[in-house]
Amino acid sequence: MNIETLWVQINAPVATVYEFVRDARNLPRWVPFFTSVQPGKDGDTWQVDTPDGPAQFQFATRNDFGVLDHRIRFSSGAVLSNPMRVIEQGHSSLLSFTLFQLDTMSDEQFKEDKRLVEKDLNTIRQLIEN
Repeated sequence: MNIETLWVQINAPVATVYEFVRDARNLPRWVPFFTSVQPGKDGDTWQVDTPDGPAQFQFATRNDFGVLDHRIRFSSGAVLSNPMRVIEQGHSSLLSFTLFQLDTMSDEQFKEDKRLVEKDLNTIRQLIEN
């Protein structure tokens, strides 16, 4: 199994990056896989539409540590847990995402997933910096 931590440096304070990423309404702006987002019943879980059908999206509880871990529950029953962090780097921020190769994923699929996550991270950088 492959595991990689991908990161991007963003010329913005940690709080700015954290708030942008944690606002689930921004998800379709940086993750094209999510075609729409609606608040869930409890305020912490969001209903998202994907090409694979509806899913639930939930961030870790709001915190002061820059933890943006999130879980996606697909209608198929599959659950993805994604570790994500933003940390201070001088006057800028580092946003990281740890990617795991699933048991059902080929090496080529993992490489494609890595490419997509790198694209998502760079999109976040561009949206925040511009």
